[in-house]
Amino acid sequence: LRARNGLGYLTIISIQFGVQPLLVKQFIDKQCMTSSVVLCAEMAKVVGCLFIMFSDETGKRCFSNWKMQDCLVAAGIPSVTYLIQNYCVQVAYQNLDGVVFNVLNQSKVLFTALFSFLLNGRTQSSYQCVALLLVTAGGILVSLPGGSASDGEHQENRPWGLCCALLASGLSGFGSGITEWALQKHGRNSFLLSLELATMGCIILILTLLLGVSPDAVRMKES
Repeated sequence: LRARNGLGYLTIISIQFGVQPLLVKQFIDKQCMTSSVVLCAEMAKVVGCLFIMFSDETGKRCFSNWKMQDCLVAAGIPSVTYLIQNYCVQVAYQNLDGVVFNVLNQSKVLFTALFSFLLNGRTQSSYQCVALLLVTAGGILVSLPGGSASDGEHQENRPWGLCCALLASGLSGFGSGITEWALQKHGRNSFLLSLELATMGCIILILTLLLGVSPDAVRMKES
């Protein structure tokens, strides 16, 4: 999997991005609370990271030098952005067909390049700039109304789905910029950072439900 600059991992991620919208539409009911889906996803990340870290000496080394201040600096803001991003992604899944969502989802590459430059000073080559322009053009074209929705319900909620997809991409780019800063400039372990992000996401999500500031909190009270 690591051969040829991680081409195997990139292939797995590409397949996952293509299949995930179809699986969500097939197995998650539209009436299902978004917060429950996001919470389950974050908890799965926590379990996965703990398993990987404690399968060798990585976990012991990381936790022996762990500090709350470093955690808040590295994972505080990204955890909030990723939490809102997951909300937006779930809404976009339910209101856009798989092709439109996946094309718009690639606009996160543009936002990642933007925030990587703003936060870390990383510049792009001329070829990379051309590729970013093509991604932007594809996002604009697929956003235009043209009957790409498979049914009337998708067409009715299409603007809301487009907004959520673009907001999720923007938040993804911002979170990626901060994560790159934490991983490369501060040398934070990637599994530890993922664990911190997921844990803080779970805590924030539960608090928003308990305090009634989450959109799903209103639905819970009504039911």
